[in-house]
Amino acid sequence: MDVPASRVDAALISEASVPRVREAKLADYAAVSHLLRDNGLEPKSLEEWCHRYEHNPALKDFEHGPPIGWVLEVAASENRPAEVVGFIGNVPAVYELQGKKIRAVIACDWAVAKQYRAASLSLLARYFVQTDVDLFVTTTARRNSGPSFLYFQAMRVPVDSYNVAYFAITHHEFITSFLRKKNIPAPAVLSWSLSLGLQGVDFFKGLVRQSGPMAEEIKILTHFDERFDVFWNRLRRQKSGTLLATRSARQLAWHFHAALEKHEVWILVYEQNAQIMGYAIYFRQDNAALNLKRMRLADLQFLDGDIGIANALLAAGLKMCRGADIHMLEILGFNAEKRSLFEAFGFRCRKLEAWPFFYKPTNADLKAILAQGRRWDPCLFDGDGCL
Repeated sequence: MDVPASRVDAALISEASVPRVREAKLADYAAVSHLLRDNGLEPKSLEEWCHRYEHNPALKDFEHGPPIGWVLEVAASENRPAEVVGFIGNVPAVYELQGKKIRAVIACDWAVAKQYRAASLSLLARYFVQTDVDLFVTTTARRNSGPSFLYFQAMRVPVDSYNVAYFAITHHEFITSFLRKKNIPAPAVLSWSLSLGLQGVDFFKGLVRQSGPMAEEIKILTHFDERFDVFWNRLRRQKSGTLLATRSARQLAWHFHAALEKHEVWILVYEQNAQIMGYAIYFRQDNAALNLKRMRLADLQFLDGDIGIANALLAAGLKMCRGADIHMLEILGFNAEKRSLFEAFGFRCRKLEAWPFFYKPTNADLKAILAQGRRWDPCLFDGDGCL
């Protein structure tokens, strides 16, 4: 989430053109899409937009359906129609902790036209005054939007080094993209030799060796079947002391609906006796500006604390990335235990430009519990990072 600079020329705002905040409607899609695109953000399709806000299974757990978001709107005048100049999205979610449901709302797609930035906080203020909510969450804050969440007394997720991402280079074209980003001449010529050197380093770190033949227990699925409900019921009992977003088959299918339609998600499961013992969901998020083909680990869950399952799922993901000519596998988030696993596996790391995950509980008891880092296992699935 960000409020980046738009291409709209700065102008003096007359008293008559001061924007007002109102609840967003599905009919605002065209105006919001234009605003997001004008601010360097990629809007969803109309079908994805409607699916996100109309078919979310979490809606049933809210007494009153939360708004889909809010817009900043300049009123119509004699010379022009009403204009949407700002937006913030609002997606309901349900978590569980110690056997209790936690109702959350996720802030997303925050964008405001440049000359109306002074009114940006009015959108965030409307988000934070919602009732019938236990927890406010944003997982895609950036350098210029993170301080605004702190202003409203939101807190950083208490996971050490959460602003460090792990990654593996899975194709030599990654080097070309990197050199292109650094504006180094003839990136294609240099990429082959640099790639060979990095692959040699990765071999000794174990990344190449660990992405060999796929374990027989690993299966690739095309949809979320009823076995995910069985797995979710076991997971929520084993990890009742950890804040977990609902992972029922229906919730997973809703969350990855668009990615499944576009074949941009891999569902890998580790099976024993036809039962799911662990799964990894890989999500395609390319960087078009750099011609970088990128997969990200959206979620990784396994039962009984079995690190062998996690290792097999990671190795399978690496193998698939290399087979599909993906340039890079990246991992954002997760708890300290899993992050240690990524380090031991041999992944490289890089520091993000800003802290991405902020949260704000609405009651003192929940605030005290969530201040403990061991209560968290946050990942891209928790917010709008892969929604």
